[in-house]
Amino acid sequence: MSISLAEAKQHLRLQEDSGEEDAYIEMLIKTALRAVKDYIDRPFTDDVCKDDEDETKLAPPLRYAALLILGDLYENREAQQTMTLNINITCQNLMNPYRKWGV
Repeated sequence: MSISLAEAKQHLRLQEDSGEEDAYIEMLIKTALRAVKDYIDRPFTDDVCKDDEDETKLAPPLRYAALLILGDLYENREAQQTMTLNINITCQNLMNPYRKWGV
């Protein structure tokens, strides 16, 4: 249950495919998926996290949340910002139904 490099590049709208940033983008994919998994506090293998049509894929809202995180990481790769970066509320709303709540 992952996001392919091609899917990530398409989401990032990378025009030229030189392959120079492939390793970096693959690291961002792993980081974004880990952020989603940490937020929902459950493994992707839980039935609730699987796509209804294809059990080998992550549910579309979770996939898209990971892509939103990936895009944020790619666009804001520097540690210091001149402006405040806020949590994307859409990303949170996509993940909340899958989040394990409670103690």
